[in-house]
Amino acid sequence: MKIALVNDWLTSHGGELNVLLALADIYRDAPIYTSVYDRDKVPELAKREVITTSLQNLPFATKMHKMMPMLRPRAFEDLDLSSYDVVISSSHAEAKGVITKPETVHICYCHTPTRYYWSDYHEYKKRMEFGILNPLARFMMPRAIHKLRQWDYLAAQRVDHFIANSNYVAERIKKYYRRNAIVIYPPVDTEKHVYDPKIKKEDFYFTISRLIPYKRFDILVEAANKAKVKLKIAGLGPELKRLQKLAGPTVEVMGYINDHDKIDLMQRAKGFLFAAEEDFGIVPVEAMACGTPVLAYGKGGLAESVTSETGILVAEQDVNSFVREIEQMESRTFNYATVRKHAEKFSKKRFQEEIIEFVTSIIT
Repeated sequence: MKIALVNDWLTSHGGELNVLLALADIYRDAPIYTSVYDRDKVPELAKREVITTSLQNLPFATKMHKMMPMLRPRAFEDLDLSSYDVVISSSHAEAKGVITKPETVHICYCHTPTRYYWSDYHEYKKRMEFGILNPLARFMMPRAIHKLRQWDYLAAQRVDHFIANSNYVAERIKKYYRRNAIVIYPPVDTEKHVYDPKIKKEDFYFTISRLIPYKRFDILVEAANKAKVKLKIAGLGPELKRLQKLAGPTVEVMGYINDHDKIDLMQRAKGFLFAAEEDFGIVPVEAMACGTPVLAYGKGGLAESVTSETGILVAEQDVNSFVREIEQMESRTFNYATVRKHAEKFSKKRFQEEIIEFVTSIIT
């Protein structure tokens, strides 16, 4: 049985790459198809066969790939997957649009229906991140979006089986694509992120992610200012300078930190704060794997991963709601070993076992 893996693009690390790497670990002989590939940024695949689309040949393709939504549909359709029995795509964008033979089974692990076509279109239009090319993007996007939505819907109809990364995403797949999906939560590295009872929790909260507007770090900064609690924020992105200006005396906006320091802070923090509405939310689960309780906005995937024993969910995405729940968290006591045990339900091993079981059930 010949299997191929397909991914939107391979230019940086994140949850989608974690899924692809876990799939590649299962299907070790499967070639990987993608729109563009930056070997320096994703060295984990250096020994794998990675086949790119024609977009790879464009100047600055790996740096400008996010400006190519109008080019990617045709590029993925041009990929020749006719020799495979099973195609597994890991996609939040156009990779699901590959064309397969009638007898080929196409399984799509969907991280979300494409946000910039559907649920978040107006937000993306407001906060474009293309620098000097923003005026061109603002001009083109409204004129192209209708055709792109039509293509995206039709591409979703070619998929034989959808897997969603959360029930929250499964509902959106149903809404925008009119397709049912089973749910398999994505893999979290619970072997690297560990709870050590010898490491004492300290008097500060921690959070880390890319510093972009929809992550709502501004809410966390203002809530920590108002509640007068210590908060350390790590990450890079266009919001960095604004957050540094917002930060009061108890808030430290640290910028980039390496993996070792990230895990160290997760292990020592008394709580992990998160204000974004995420499809799943891997980083808060990593914090729980370190035994650290989570205080998060209670909409989206976090409503499925955070329980009353492992953290607190905030009803509204605003400063005052976070201040109230931070005050509640200050008076709460958590069993850190219980928090860790809960996170183990989202391990890579569990993900791979569920994927193998599902794929086997489809092809036999």
